Amino acid sequence: MYSPLLRVLLATIGFSPALIFLYAVKITKIYKNLSFHLQFHSLAQVSQNLWNIVETHYLIILFLLLVLVAYLIVLHAKKKLAMGRIQLKSVKPSDTNFVPVLFTVIPFIHKLYSPDTSDNIYILSVLIAGVIYGLTMKGSYHFNIILKLILGYNHYEVATTGDVTYLMLSKQKLANKDQVKQYVPLADHMLINMTPKT
Repeated sequence: MYSPLLRVLLATIGFSPALIFLYAVKITKIYKNLSFHLQFHSLAQVSQNLWNIVETHYLIILFLLLVLVAYLIVLHAKKKLAMGRIQLKSVKPSDTNFVPVLFTVIPFIHKLYSPDTSDNIYILSVLIAGVIYGLTMKGSYHFNIILKLILGYNHYEVATTGDVTYLMLSKQKLANKDQVKQYVPLADHMLINMTPKT
């Protein structure tokens, strides 16, 4: 499962909170004209009303789809990939990689000062940043705001007794190395803690 596509997906998902900020700017710009109604007079009218909803809220819909993709990637890894055993030498929190946060905030700030720029340009920018970051920054792309804030995975830097360093995702708060015995691999040097709580 260590494909370049997976690295790009994880990086792009990490940058996806930019879509929420862009959505907020868009809604504040048009909130006076917002309305919600469905008319069931004809199938064409229902289709048009649904299209209007999608057209207005596509940024948040895209964000939710990326969250779903993140959930499915983790679920697939936990259910389908072989579980391994690991012996650790050290565990320390690793929530300090701010590159995804920076890429999330830059489009928002630009949109505040240039509100007429098309949202599609920002979406393309996030996608291009995800591709470049995912393919070139193999060691640092792993920090993922969505995995942390929405799916509840804490990020830890762990070193094995063989001096190999990994990023460990864990729903448990890890205070010492004995709390991690089993894992499944998610990506290059990225593991999910599968050790049962004691």
